Amino acid sequence: MVELHDVGQRLFGLLREAPGVTLHCPAKVEAVSRSRERQPYA
Repeated sequence: MVELHDVGQRLFGLLREAPGVTLHCPAKVEAVSRSRERQPYA
């Protein structure tokens, strides 16, 4: 779990540096992280 969180922080850091991408990707990354934590279809 800690590793996934670290990766998420790195992704957000890259997204902050990328203009235009920051508007859409953070929502997708957040949704993916939530789906991994909940695993509704697992």
